[in-house]
Amino acid sequence: MKTPFLNRREALQYISGLAVGATALYGASASASAAIRFGEEHEGEQGDVKVEKLSDSVVMLAGVGGNIAVLTGKDGVLQIDSGNPGTTPQVLKAVQGLTDKPVTTLINTHWHG
Repeated sequence: MKTPFLNRREALQYISGLAVGATALYGASASASAAIRFGEEHEGEQGDVKVEKLSDSVVMLAGVGGNIAVLTGKDGVLQIDSGNPGTTPQVLKAVQGLTDKPVTTLINTHWHG
């Protein structure tokens, strides 16, 4: 039976993936901030979700009030941020279009009122 803990190599790979994803997400949001709509005035909007592949396991979702990082691993999906309130159906549909694995972890880096 496999232990649920990561070995040192797996942990370093996981942390490296998070760092790459966060760096790419920050760079993409900084460079595309004029093109991507931010703020509460867009809550609940039914717009399209733009999917941008950053690496084999890291994808950025945009167009839901900000950027969302989706990191797919062997056991599930790590999602960084969830978008504005009211955009959950679009986000879930986009994630389900990427993989059949479930979102096992959600890290929200900030909140919307």
